[in-house]
Amino acid sequence: MRMRVEHAIAALMLVAAAGRVQAQFPPEIRGRVLVQGTGAAVAGAEVEVLGSPAHTVSDEAGRFVLRGADPGIVELRVRAIGFRPAQRSVRAENGEVVTVDVALVPVAARLAAVEVRAGRDGAPVGATVIERSAIAASGARDIGELLQGEA
Repeated sequence: MRMRVEHAIAALMLVAAAGRVQAQFPPEIRGRVLVQGTGAAVAGAEVEVLGSPAHTVSDEAGRFVLRGADPGIVELRVRAIGFRPAQRSVRAENGEVVTVDVALVPVAARLAAVEVRAGRDGAPVGATVIERSAIAASGARDIGELLQGEA
């Protein structure tokens, strides 16, 4: 009888320890960023968890691995130049790997014409110069947002 009690206690301790081990591994979110309609990979897409520092960039095959997200339901935002941003809600729990594919819709970005002329001081004549402080103050997260704000 005593042996059964000891075995039961040992089994309970193993189950409790397994739960703690799982909680030590934050969620991992994996997936691909694709072009809607064609399924082609989108390389260089920014994948981020809103309200968190967790972010990554998709590789040449559109694949990404995102670590560091808090457990629970998180909002993913995926952006790439030339595409409409996409947002997805994902449930990610400690010790789990979640897979999510995101399809981005291509959009044409209208940019101002560019004319380059050499000036005496090395800067192109009539060039628009954007100072570092203006870039920081703009709140733009990438060059696409910065250029759209300047157009």
